[in-house]
Amino acid sequence: HIERMLDRMIETRAKLVLASPYGPGGAVANVPRTRLLLSRWANRFLSLFAPGNYSTWTCMVRAFDMRFFRGLHLRGSGLEIMPEIVQKAMILRARIEEVPAELDWARQNAVSGKRKSSMRVVRQILDTMLSGFILRPFAFLMLPGLAVFLFALYASAWMFIHFFEAYAELVRVHQDTDPTDALRIAYQSHPHTYIVALLSLLLSILLFGLGLLAYQAKRYYEDLFHLGSTIYRHMVESERRVTVNIGSSRRGSGRESAGH
Repeated sequence: HIERMLDRMIETRAKLVLASPYGPGGAVANVPRTRLLLSRWANRFLSLFAPGNYSTWTCMVRAFDMRFFRGLHLRGSGLEIMPEIVQKAMILRARIEEVPAELDWARQNAVSGKRKSSMRVVRQILDTMLSGFILRPFAFLMLPGLAVFLFALYASAWMFIHFFEAYAELVRVHQDTDPTDALRIAYQSHPHTYIVALLSLLLSILLFGLGLLAYQAKRYYEDLFHLGSTIYRHMVESERRVTVNIGSSRRGSGRESAGH
């Protein structure tokens, strides 16, 4: 895989190349069923919420442009660092490529017997969900908000149905009636409909508002990260040039002294 990744990096000038067993041309063999299932769905989940068409977010076999990689300011210390690297590379608009990979645990199984997965299932699931939320937080809020809003519309429709039924009955009996009486009777007959409809509507508005705030916060974070990383890279480049110039000056002074 190393030669394949380096060839792709040189060919495309990519900053990051991923070895992908789940993409076109990739293959998986002899991996424990539980780990394989979790890994596949974790990558599908992240691919669903993230921009770009990357099939493997959690792979540990990667090729980096090290000058670029040192400027990512990574915070993760476990498996969550894998999607974090891709996310921050995307924020910096770096070119990311995938190459087909073969994930095969046959050698490990042959040496140490049937290899067992050491993955901590609960933590891995939580880390994956958190990574998905970081990639597109508003989707976690706006989509449930939309579902709750549709349910609120359904409950509101029944609320109006009960109101008009009560109003029609009052008109039939009394000929002339106040709509507030119909509303009171409808509420007394079906209080749960009104409560559920109003609470669902409030919840949907709350989720929509949080989704917009999350989207705004994500945009601010990406802008600040992009700006901070750009400044940091310029500082590192400036320090490197100064170091090179000082070294050249010292070598030149040494040759002059030797000449004298």
